[in-house]
Amino acid sequence: MPLVRSLGATYPLSPPRALRFSPHPETTVILLKHLIELVSRLIAALVLSCAATSEPQAQPAAQFAAGPDGAPQEQEDENPPVKPRRISPKRNGGESREYRGVDGEIVLPGVLPKSTSKAAQAAWKTFTESIGTLHAMKSFELEFSLRQRNPDPEVPQVNDMELVFSYLAPNNMRAVLESGRTLLRGPGGDYLIDNQETIKLVGREGAEDKKQIDEMVSIARNFVALADPRSLRLTALTLEEAPPAEVTPRFRPLAESLTWLGAESPDFFLEFGRAEVKGGPPPLYRARIGIDSATQDVRIAIIQEQRAGKLVRDTAILVVMNEYAKRNSLRVPHKIELFSAMPVEASLQFHELPTSTLWLKRSSGRLRAKLEPDDFRP
Repeated sequence: MPLVRSLGATYPLSPPRALRFSPHPETTVILLKHLIELVSRLIAALVLSCAATSEPQAQPAAQFAAGPDGAPQEQEDENPPVKPRRISPKRNGGESREYRGVDGEIVLPGVLPKSTSKAAQAAWKTFTESIGTLHAMKSFELEFSLRQRNPDPEVPQVNDMELVFSYLAPNNMRAVLESGRTLLRGPGGDYLIDNQETIKLVGREGAEDKKQIDEMVSIARNFVALADPRSLRLTALTLEEAPPAEVTPRFRPLAESLTWLGAESPDFFLEFGRAEVKGGPPPLYRARIGIDSATQDVRIAIIQEQRAGKLVRDTAILVVMNEYAKRNSLRVPHKIELFSAMPVEASLQFHELPTSTLWLKRSSGRLRAKLEPDDFRP
């Protein structure tokens, strides 16, 4: 039996009878009946086809409430679902990699993984709400005094310098040293500007200067991440039961008095050991953060690179932050000490003397500076 098909619907069509024209009234009536039947079936098929294509798709029911004038007004969901978005490359050197949390979902700035315990959520909320409501800090222009020291007491070496330090997240940096030299990292790469000469740092010739730039970017990113962590992408967050055993005896009493959070994020940065994993999996860092419960200031942190779920001992740094004061409506430390890991195989231990000490000058500089990537071109 022939079929009539229309957009997925199939309708049987009876074969027409062989008819011969005759002026007899009965023959004319039979012919008209067949024609009417055929036209009716075709019309029915067309109607069903149109209904199938024009049927509206199911939409989520919107919530409405009466507005001030009595007209219905759409009401926002109190807990709208976060739509995972692809992190695309940005002109300021943003990372194009996606990171997934312990729940397997793409991590977004300031959003905790769903599996985070209620205790950790509460501690994080108290910590971040104490910072204020201004937009997160992603840039600064500050003046520092910097002391770099060889941590080995048998080979004492100290280097003091003054610098004007500009930074725009995640990787743009300009450091103008008191010697007149400028170290620069921006959209065009790494540069050394010495008097009127601009040198692009490529290959082995600029290795030492590039290493110093890496160290300064590390200082800047970790300073921003710890001073204002609201925009961190967190792949995991835990509330620690005790301070890390690796805290040196000098700071142990302070560590015992702090609340400790464990945060995994790609938004910290460590210079040490990066060359070994170029082309490998995306870098991820584990930060154990000690927070003063009275002031909600970060006092101690241990930051370590994490590869394939394991902490890399040699990459660890101990950060001690003191002398907090308000700067542009944000409490920030004005003295920061960095301690590097000792080259021992048994366990993680830190040098007793800091590798670097920074003093933030109170007289000048600004947080949340209005900087653009093009400000970091030579």
